[in-house]
Amino acid sequence: MSHWGYGKDDGPSKWAQDYEAAGGNRQSPINIVRSQAKFDQKLADAPLVTKYSADNAKSLSNSGHSFMVDTSASKTDTSGFKPRPKPGVEPNTLQGGPLENSYEMAQWHAHWGANNCRGSEHTVDGNSFAAEIHLVHWNNIKYKSFGEAATKGDGLAVLGIFVKIGKEHAGLKQITDEMKKIHHSGQNVDLASGFDPSVLLPNNTAKFWTYLGSLTTPPCLESVIWIVLEEPIEISEGQVKAFRDLVSYAEGQQQPNDEFKGQIEDNFRPPLPLGDRLLRSSFQ
Repeated sequence: MSHWGYGKDDGPSKWAQDYEAAGGNRQSPINIVRSQAKFDQKLADAPLVTKYSADNAKSLSNSGHSFMVDTSASKTDTSGFKPRPKPGVEPNTLQGGPLENSYEMAQWHAHWGANNCRGSEHTVDGNSFAAEIHLVHWNNIKYKSFGEAATKGDGLAVLGIFVKIGKEHAGLKQITDEMKKIHHSGQNVDLASGFDPSVLLPNNTAKFWTYLGSLTTPPCLESVIWIVLEEPIEISEGQVKAFRDLVSYAEGQQQPNDEFKGQIEDNFRPPLPLGDRLLRSSFQ
C-alpha cells in the first residue's frame, strides 16, 4: 500500500498518482453552495432515523491520520458468513433521508485544522469549520461486508457533522479524555463502558444536504452517499487541542522532519468540483 498523507509531497494533490479513483468525477468533499442546493420534498418527508447505543463502541485508536472509534457490530469471515452480534446488542443504524434502507455504522472519526479557521472537509459557501466528524455506515442489507460495500455505488453512507469551537462538549469528553493514551500512531484503548454516538448529533438533524460522493481518504472509492448536517456542534478549545496533540508516527520511531513535525493536523482534503452531480437539501 502506498504511503499517503496531507503534506506537500504526499498530500491530496498527489493521491491520484497511486489511487486511480481519486481522479474521478464523483469525489468528496465539496463546497456546499446553498443557492445551488435543490430542495427535495422527499427528503423533508423522510427524516433521518438513527438507532445508536453505547454497546457497539469497542476501541479508540490512532491511525496515523486521525483517531477512530470502532463501532462495528458484526464481523464477516472469509466465507462471507456474517455472524450475528452478541445477543441483545443491535448494530448502530442510520436510515431515512436519501437512503433506501438501513445502513450499519462501522466507525467514526474526525478531520481538523492546525487552527480554528480551517479543518472541515466540506465547506459551506466557501466557509470552513474548525473540524468535521464523520459517522461511517455501510449497506449491510445488500452487501456481505464493509469491504464489499466500499466498492459499490450505494455501499456506504457517511453522516458529516460540522464542529465549531465554543463550550465543552460533555458527550465527547469521554473520548477526548482518553486521547493521551493513543498519542502515537498504532496505539489503541478499549472503550470498556462503550460510547453512544448519538451524543455527537446536533439538536436539529432535519436540515441536511446530500449528494453522491466518495471516501475523502485513499483509496477515495466512489461509493458514498453523503449526508451533511447543516447545524454544527460545539467543542472546547481544549478538546480540539486533544485532537491536535495526536502524532502520526509510532512510539519509538523518529519524529518525521516534514512541515507537520509529526503532528496530526490539517488532516482534511480540500473541496473538489461538484461537476454535474445533484446537490439536494431537505430544507428551503
